[in-house]
Amino acid sequence: MILAVTTVSSSTLAQGFPYQSFEHSSLGVVTAELSNLADDPPDKPHSTGSEVIIAKIQRIVVRVTYRGPHRPADQATAKFIQDYEKAIQPAQALASRYEEEYLFEEGGKEYWLQVQKPVAAYFERELRPGEPVDLYALAAGGVLENGTWRWVIPVEEFQSIPISQ
Repeated sequence: MILAVTTVSSSTLAQGFPYQSFEHSSLGVVTAELSNLADDPPDKPHSTGSEVIIAKIQRIVVRVTYRGPHRPADQATAKFIQDYEKAIQPAQALASRYEEEYLFEEGGKEYWLQVQKPVAAYFERELRPGEPVDLYALAAGGVLENGTWRWVIPVEEFQSIPISQ
């Protein structure tokens, strides 16, 4: 396991969501940055099951298209979120909140992102497949599977976007 050691407390799950604490980005940019971090140092090979954990909380807001399908998070993702929780030591437990992944699209590329249960409960009422949405998420890191990094970017909140924008 690779661990970027910087421990901080998370106020994200505290009362009142801190929208202003999130930096505008894109999933393409974030995953490229995570890939660069994962490949550094290049002289140390990684094996399947290796993890890259970003222990310094990196809050991002990305505009994506909601696709609608969802599925249970797999065992590797669940383990990663538990390890991430240990690294960042949040005020409230994270791991039990992220049981499902939802499909989003950005720039023609699909992303399965983990969404916490209290937030996902509003998706069906407020989002329609094909509509844009702003996701407030954490660039947490990823898990290596068969030579490819699968990035774990837990979604903490969302804001639907009126179609006219």
